[in-house]
Amino acid sequence: MKRMGVKRWLAAAFAAALALPLLSCGGTPAGEEPDGLDFEGFPVIADGTGQAGEVAAAENETLRLLVDPADASVCIEDRETGARYPLAVPEQALPEALDGAQKMLLQSLLQVTAMDSVGKEFVVNSRVGSVNRGTFTVYGCEDGVILDYRFERESDQYAVPVRIRLTEDGFTAEVLFDGVREWGDVQISRIALLPSFGAQPAGTEGYMLIPDGSGALVSYDAAVGNPADYYGDVYGRDPSLSLVMQTEVRQEVRLPVFGAKAGEAAFLGIIAAGDAGAAVHCTPAKASGEYGRVYASFVYRQPDTSILADKDWNSREVTVMAERRFTESPCVRYCLLSAEEADYSGMARRYRQYLTQEQGVGQTVGRPTLLLNMIGAYAQQESVLGFTVERSHSATTFEQAQEIINAFSRAGLPDLTVVYSSLNEKGRYPSQAGSFTPDDVLGGTDGLRALADFCGQQGVELIAELDVFSHYTKTDALFPSRFARRINDEPVKLYTYSPATNLAEGEIFRYLTRPDHWLSDWQAMTRIPSQLGLASYAPAGLGEFLYADHTNGQEKNRDDMKAAMAGLAAQMTEDGETRLLLGGANAYLLAYASGLRDVPVDSSAFDLQSESVPFYAMAVHGLLPLYSESLTGQSDLEDWGLRLAESGVMPQFEVTGSPSADFLNTEQNGAYASYYEDVLEQAQELLEWLGPLLEPVWDQAIVRHSRTDGLGVTEYENGVTIVTNYTQGERSYQGVRIPARSSCAVTAAGEA
Repeated sequence: MKRMGVKRWLAAAFAAALALPLLSCGGTPAGEEPDGLDFEGFPVIADGTGQAGEVAAAENETLRLLVDPADASVCIEDRETGARYPLAVPEQALPEALDGAQKMLLQSLLQVTAMDSVGKEFVVNSRVGSVNRGTFTVYGCEDGVILDYRFERESDQYAVPVRIRLTEDGFTAEVLFDGVREWGDVQISRIALLPSFGAQPAGTEGYMLIPDGSGALVSYDAAVGNPADYYGDVYGRDPSLSLVMQTEVRQEVRLPVFGAKAGEAAFLGIIAAGDAGAAVHCTPAKASGEYGRVYASFVYRQPDTSILADKDWNSREVTVMAERRFTESPCVRYCLLSAEEADYSGMARRYRQYLTQEQGVGQTVGRPTLLLNMIGAYAQQESVLGFTVERSHSATTFEQAQEIINAFSRAGLPDLTVVYSSLNEKGRYPSQAGSFTPDDVLGGTDGLRALADFCGQQGVELIAELDVFSHYTKTDALFPSRFARRINDEPVKLYTYSPATNLAEGEIFRYLTRPDHWLSDWQAMTRIPSQLGLASYAPAGLGEFLYADHTNGQEKNRDDMKAAMAGLAAQMTEDGETRLLLGGANAYLLAYASGLRDVPVDSSAFDLQSESVPFYAMAVHGLLPLYSESLTGQSDLEDWGLRLAESGVMPQFEVTGSPSADFLNTEQNGAYASYYEDVLEQAQELLEWLGPLLEPVWDQAIVRHSRTDGLGVTEYENGVTIVTNYTQGERSYQGVRIPARSSCAVTAAGEA
């Protein structure tokens, strides 16, 4: 990247120092700051004693990075237009009446959360803990600066370096984890990066983008009431952390992005590193003076809670801290957008470019199909001679699967993709992860072979769902060494939560296995299907959740597990023939996917949200086949159909070959309304209009989306626009009549 007219901070003499080697911190006496990164050879721009006045620290062909030595404030300036992007709100821009604590936070580039030995939490920002005390140093580095914040108060005693570097269309901000030092009684648990970049007061024209489910906008209009701040763990909550009660139903964060638009300017934040330990925060603007802010924070050392009982069996909750910190230094790439790119459509286009050009996500779309998820076997307890035994029963035999495919074909729905789940003995509750034999009640291996041959003749892709991560049991696990451990050394379990009580249900234990077993389990489970010619799989859990493993001496944080899951997906597909239909799916696995199911088409609708937008689909559509969550049993298929049309997503239905009444009071009790004859009628009614609508755009990128006057307008790169009318009255778009509660394709010429 060419740089012109800027002071040459970097000489060849310290080019090698850019790798920032970590020096040993062992044996540092308490109360003394340990050694961290070696900044020798880096020019000092500020050391806490400088005079006010900006200094140009770096520049490229389009942008300039400015630093004020007096307060370590940083600003990015557009060299052509003069537009300025301060990384925190300048002091002179803040209203005098604003609360002092708010002022300090809005002027900070960092906010650090730390805990002492008894679990007491301390939160301090860089303005209060470092800048106001003059305990910071700003170094010059290639394309930017390093700000080394030292928090030297007795309650803090740690240091955190941050690196800011220019890019072609913005800048990156990186917390250098290898340079973090701690020398007091507290341990850092989380670091928020640029918590006030782009912050705006109530009344500003614009919004913030959060990656909640499909995506949602949060307006800068003063929030009505007192809505809670938004917090979303990227890739969902860590199942290895304790959670006995689920107090809300929420969509997961699948894409590591966030953004904001204010007036004619916008930015997209892409969490390019450290995403496995990241969370996205959003604070709504309020009439009381609180600014609207959206930003990311990162786990440095994972805390958790544990229940301890004393000698009298009185229980209490204590905080425990993981011994091993996260290793990957978090990095957020901020893309500055202007003019026609300065909205959430521009953000989606920029993120799509990142996925295709830097993350290896290719185009593997094919033709639009209806996705059927067929349930195979299930276990049911029965009484035999006074003894309770558990026997396998079939929800859908392999012969019935052929009947279902024929029935859908006769009804005008021959274009199908079929996922067959619960194939194993007793369905989804195998005795041990890594074992796989098609249950005899379904037709056994011969029946599966016949179904595979039949699907090949019909042009239907048959996908076997296999769970390589889980061990299901109704008792404590017999093989604890196979399972990941929590910080308190308990095995990691996944729970389902009762919709009535929100409490974790304990009838079925689902233990999560350690990564050193994944590949061998996968190879064992795919041996029979591969012998039958199957090459398409739906690995349950891959892309749906991400957990840590705190096995003593072999600890793996979520960043380690993310790399392990990506490595597993790479090994699964290295033959060039294996296809993976992923659920979710978390962004770091998109490059290995042949399709995605359970794609979110709505947000959680939290109080702070202004509207839901199909950001996930906008970023990925046309690259991979997209299928919704199962619509079986959904009460409002009309509304679901409208959302699918607006997002360009095909439906998924769960089906069985047996009547739903057979599953009452069994482990498949949730599969109500799944009998294929009932589902067929619903699918036929939906696909009659949705299929022809999506077929011309199935392999096309979404270039723009907007909502106005009750209409959702989705524009595709081939010139087709799908207009969805959510209202109860007729609407018009470019002279084309859009009936109430319907979707219509409009061409570039304005024709329906």
